[in-house]
Amino acid sequence: MSNTAGVSNSPVMEVLNRNNYKKWRLRVKTYLLAEDLWEVIEAIREPVTKFDDNEPEYKAWTIKNAKALYAIQNSCGPEMFHFISETETAKIAWETLQKISTLRGRVENSAENFEPYIPFTKFVSEGDWSKAKEYLKLKELDLHSAVRAIDPRIGFGDTAIHLAARQGHVNIVKELVLLMTPEDLKMKNAKGATALHAAAWSGQLLTVKELALLMGEEINTVGDTALHTAVRRGKVDIVKELVLFIPKDLKIKNNYGYTALHLAVEMRNVPIVKDLAALGGEVRGPDGDTALHLAVKMGAAKIVKELVLLMRREDLAIKNDEGYTAFHLAVKMGNVPAVKQFMTKEKERDFDSYIQFTTHVANGDWGNAKECLTKLDDPCDAITIVDPRDGNTVLHVAAREGHVRIVKELISLVRQENLQQKTVEDFATFGYGINLGVTEEVLMEKVKYMVEQYEKTLASILDVQNAQGSTALHIAVSKGNLDIVKELVPLMRKEGLEIEDVEGYTALHKAVGNGYIDIVRELVPVMRQEGLELKTAGGFNALHLAVMSELTEHMNIAKEVMPYMRKEALEEKDDEGYTALGRTLEVSEDKDVMEIAGYMAENNNKVFGIRTSPGNWIPVVSATVKREWDLCRYLYSRTPPEYLMPEHGMDGARLIIDCFRAKELGMALDLLRRCPRLAISPTNSGCPPIMELAGMHSAFLSGTQLGFWQHLIYNRLLIEPANLETPDTCINISRQQDGGDNQMDLIHSVITLYRKLANSILELLGVNRLRKVKWIHTRSIDVLHYIGKMIANDNPTSAQLDIVRTSIFKAVEHGHVEFVTHICETHPPFTKSKEENKNIFQFAVECRQHKIYSLIHRLDREDKRFFGISPTEFPEHMLHLAGKLSPQSRFNHIRGAALQMQRELQWFKEVEDIVPEEMHEVPNSDGMTPRQLFTKNHENLKEEAEKSMKGIATSCTVVGTLIVTIMYAAAFTVPGGNSGSTGYPMFLAKSLFLVFIISDTLSLVSSTTSVILFLGILTSRYAADDFLKDLPTKMMIGLSTLFLSIATMMIAFSSALIIMLNKEYSWAIVPCIFVASIPVGSFIWLLFPLLIEILWSTYGPGIFDKKAKPWIKL
Repeated sequence: MSNTAGVSNSPVMEVLNRNNYKKWRLRVKTYLLAEDLWEVIEAIREPVTKFDDNEPEYKAWTIKNAKALYAIQNSCGPEMFHFISETETAKIAWETLQKISTLRGRVENSAENFEPYIPFTKFVSEGDWSKAKEYLKLKELDLHSAVRAIDPRIGFGDTAIHLAARQGHVNIVKELVLLMTPEDLKMKNAKGATALHAAAWSGQLLTVKELALLMGEEINTVGDTALHTAVRRGKVDIVKELVLFIPKDLKIKNNYGYTALHLAVEMRNVPIVKDLAALGGEVRGPDGDTALHLAVKMGAAKIVKELVLLMRREDLAIKNDEGYTAFHLAVKMGNVPAVKQFMTKEKERDFDSYIQFTTHVANGDWGNAKECLTKLDDPCDAITIVDPRDGNTVLHVAAREGHVRIVKELISLVRQENLQQKTVEDFATFGYGINLGVTEEVLMEKVKYMVEQYEKTLASILDVQNAQGSTALHIAVSKGNLDIVKELVPLMRKEGLEIEDVEGYTALHKAVGNGYIDIVRELVPVMRQEGLELKTAGGFNALHLAVMSELTEHMNIAKEVMPYMRKEALEEKDDEGYTALGRTLEVSEDKDVMEIAGYMAENNNKVFGIRTSPGNWIPVVSATVKREWDLCRYLYSRTPPEYLMPEHGMDGARLIIDCFRAKELGMALDLLRRCPRLAISPTNSGCPPIMELAGMHSAFLSGTQLGFWQHLIYNRLLIEPANLETPDTCINISRQQDGGDNQMDLIHSVITLYRKLANSILELLGVNRLRKVKWIHTRSIDVLHYIGKMIANDNPTSAQLDIVRTSIFKAVEHGHVEFVTHICETHPPFTKSKEENKNIFQFAVECRQHKIYSLIHRLDREDKRFFGISPTEFPEHMLHLAGKLSPQSRFNHIRGAALQMQRELQWFKEVEDIVPEEMHEVPNSDGMTPRQLFTKNHENLKEEAEKSMKGIATSCTVVGTLIVTIMYAAAFTVPGGNSGSTGYPMFLAKSLFLVFIISDTLSLVSSTTSVILFLGILTSRYAADDFLKDLPTKMMIGLSTLFLSIATMMIAFSSALIIMLNKEYSWAIVPCIFVASIPVGSFIWLLFPLLIEILWSTYGPGIFDKKAKPWIKL
C-alpha cells in the first residue's frame, strides 16, 4: 500500500498505520489548520444544536465537521479506519485514533503487566476467537495490545499468533494477520522463533501455508529458518510447502553453517534429502563441504546414492576446503559402499546359470548345491550374485528357509576362497595412496579394482540388501531364527548391523518389535551406540518399540536395551512427541511403568522433566490422566523438584490442581511445602491452584452437607494436621513376601479377618466415608496454612496478591468460610479488598452466603460500621444488595416459595441492622431506596409465595373440614349404638369407650381450629413483611392442629374397632388399623417435614451466627 493518499482540495497526506501516528498527526493537523477546520477537533467553540434561531450556525458547523472527518477518514489505512468507521464527529474520531495509537505496544514483558491478557491467550490457545474478543471487550482492553503482548510466564515467551500457529487454529491466525503489521508478524518468542517456526515445529500444514509468504527467511536464535525447523522435525509435507513458497530458504545457512539440505543429511532423512536436492544447487557448508561431502563423511551410502542421482555434474565436482571432491573423499576414507554409488553400474551378470544352485539351497539340499558349485568357474559368483527377481542372494534364501547348516557352509566357503582378506583398513590404505592431483578418470580406474575386491569380502556379502532392503540378518531375525543370527552377527561390520530396510527398520528394530529377547541379547552388545539409537520412519528408537509392544517380553527387552544406550537417548522423542517414558505411560501397566521409571531414574533423571505427548506435560502430570495414583505418587518421588517449580513451566501447578480434583492431597501438600508460590502460579486453563481450591465444595466442611448423626460422628473423628516442616509423600507399593512362620501367618490371618469385619461395620455405618471427608477437610486447611506462609513471608507481587484476592471472592461465592478466614487472618487487608466494587461482606450478601456474612459479627463495632457504610457503586450500599433477588442456586435447598420469601426478608432485616439507619432511605442511581428495590425485585417471588400458601391452606382446609364432619357424626353414632331403654351408649362401661370419646372430642376441636387458621391464611393481606413471621406462624399452628386432629382421629378409629371386634374377629383389628392408616400416614409424611422446616426457620437460632468469638482487628 502506498504511504500517501489524496484528500479533496488538499496536498498529499500521510496514510495512518500502526507505526506512524506522530508523523500523521503533524501533517493532518497542519492541513486542518490551513483549512480552518481545527476548531471542530479542539472544540474551541461548543457544537451548536439545531434550533430555528441558530440554524445557519448549525449548518456551518456541520459542514466543517464533515470536511474534517472526511480528511481524517481519507488519510487512514484500512486497519485504522476500522476504529472510526461508525464515528460521526471529527473530534471523537481524532481522540479515538490518538487513544488507539498511544495504547499500542505498551504491554511490557512482565508477568504483572501480562496478567490481564491471560484469559485472552487461553481462549486463543483453545481456538475460541469469539470468546477471546468478548473478553477484551468486557475488560475494555485494546485488541492490538493483546495481540502484541508477550507471555513471560513460560520459557517460550509466545504471543497470541505463536499460540494459534502452534495449535493449528488457522481461522485465528487469519484474524491476527489482519490486525498485525509486517513488523509485528515477524515478532519472535524467547527462542527467537516466529509463528511460522512454531507452525513448522508442530507440523501445522494449513497454518504454514497461511504464514509462509509473510514470514519467510526469518531465523531463530540458532540461525534456523522455518525450513530448517521442519527438517529437524522430519515434517516432509511442511518441507515441500516451504520450498514452494520460500525457495530462497534453501540457500540460507544456520549458525553452524548448515543449509536445510545439510541438516536433512545429518538427520539421515532420505525423503527430505530427495525433495531438497532436486530443487537447488549445492551450497558449501562448514569446511567447504557440500551435503554430499557430509553424507560421505557420515558413511550414509543410501543418502550418497540419492544425492549422486539428483545432483548436477558440476555440483559433483565441487571440492571442499581440503581440495577433495565427494568421490575422492569417499575413496580416501576407504568407504567402498559410498564409492560404489559414484560408479557407473555394470551390466548385470546372467543369473540363469545359478538358478539350479539357488533352488537346491532353498530346498536345504547342500549336497546337490555343492555339486553345482564344482561346475562353476568362480564359486564365489554363486554366493555374491543377486537374483534379479527379488534381489536375494543365496544367503538370503538360506536364512529365509531357516537352513542353519547351509548358512554355515556358505560362510565357510567364502573363508576357504580367502575372499574376506581385504578389510576396511586395506581399502582406506588404498585410498590414501591416491594423490589429490589425480584426475577423476584415473581415479575411477583405480577404484574399480578396489570395489571388485570389496564385493568379494564376507562383510560385503552380508551387507547385501534385497528388493525390500533386507539383509540376510533382517530375514533371520524376522523368522526368529536365533541360530542363524548367532552365525551372522559376529561376521558383520558394525555398520552392516545398522542397515535399514525399506520401512526404516534395522535388524534390532525387527527383533524388538517381534519380541525376540534372545536375538536382542545377541545384537545389543556388539552394536554401536549410534546403531542402537537409530529411529524408524515414525521416529521410534529400539526403546520406544520395546515399551510400545503388547508382547509379554516387552519390558524385559527394554531392560536389555537401556544399559547400552547413551543417557541422552532416553530423552529423545518420536515424531508424535513421546519420550520412551511417555510411551510407557500410554500403553503399559503401572508396575511396568514403575520398573522402567526406576531404571531411568538411576541413569538419567532428566527424563522426568521432559514434556511428552499427549498434552505436552512432564510424565508425573501425564500420569494423572490415568488416575492411577499409586503410579503418580511413584513418579512424583522420582521427579526432581526443580521440574515442578514455576520457573520450569506450568507442570507443578497443574499437578496440584489434579491432586485437588482427585482429593489426593498428599503430593499437593509436599509440593506446596517445597514451593508455596505454586499455589498462585497459572496453568494452561488460566486457573491457579488456589482458585481451584477456593471453588471446591468437598474441600471444606462449610461446603459439605451433613445430617445430624453425621455431624455427631464427624466431630468425634480425630485427624492429625500435617507436619508443615516435613515432606508428606506417601508411596504405597505393595510387595509380596514369601515364606514366614505358619503360626505367625495364622495370627496375621485372624487379625486380618477381624479388621475386615470391623471395617465392614464402619463402612455400613458411614464412618469410613466421614473419616475420608474429614481427612480431606483437614488437609485442605493444611494447604491454606502453606499459602498463608507464602503470603506472609515471600513478599508476593501485586499481580500475585490479585490472584489471591480473586480466589477469596470465589470462596465467598461458594460459601467456604474456612478459606476466607485463614487467608484474611494471614493478610487482613484482603478483608477490605474489592471485586467489582464489592468487599467480601457485600459480595456475601449478593451471593446469600450467610456463613461468610456472619464473620461481620466477629468484628469490633468500628470495623462493623465501616463495612455497613461502605458503598458499592455510589450511591448504592450493602442494603441495596440485600434488596436484590437471591441467586436461584441458593433457593434450591429451601422448600417452597413462602420460605424462600421468608429467607429473603431475614437477609434484608439482618443487613438492615448493620447499615446505619440514616442510610436506609438513600436511593441508588435509579432513584430507588433499598426497601423499594426489595419490593420491586421480589414481586414475582411474593406472588409465588402467596400462591403456595393459599394452595397449602386450601388443601388443608378441605382435609380439616372432612375431619370435622366425620368426628361430629361419630360423636352421635357411637360404636355399638345406644340402649333402647335408657338411651345411653351400649359400651359406656368399657374403658376404651372413654378413649374413643376423648379422642373424638380432641380431633373435632383441633380440626376446627386448623380450619379457622387456614381460613385466616386464605384471607390474609399478603404484605411482604407478613411472610417473615405472621403467615409462617399461622401455617405452623394450622399444620400442628391438623396433625393433632388426624392423630386423635386415628386413635378414635382404632378404639372403636377394638370395642366392636374384640371377641370373635380380634385377628382383623391390626390389619384393618394398618390399612386405614396408610393414606393418613402418607399425608403426615409429606407435610410434617414442612412443619419442622417452618418451625426451625421462624423460631430457630437463625442462619446468622452472632455469638462467635472475635475475629481480626482491621
